[in-house]
Amino acid sequence: MPEVGDGRSLDGIEHRTKDPGVQPRRLLTIKETAAFLNTSTGTIRRLVSAGKIPVVRLSRRLLVDLRDLDILIAGSKERVGW
Repeated sequence: MPEVGDGRSLDGIEHRTKDPGVQPRRLLTIKETAAFLNTSTGTIRRLVSAGKIPVVRLSRRLLVDLRDLDILIAGSKERVGW
């Protein structure tokens, strides 16, 4: 299971590796990105096509940098008065 920036995996459970030098994964697949944002893969693909989420293209694979998701989340915050 890939990890988010704070060491937790996408399932919300902290997973420790035996090797303290191992870094958490920084790049997520489209499917993992959808799970991380609790949305569909189609929505993620639309956001990518619209240029709202930049991708890293390795061969035919599209990967999303967790730091770009942090920026997307921070830029999407709004205060709503009820």
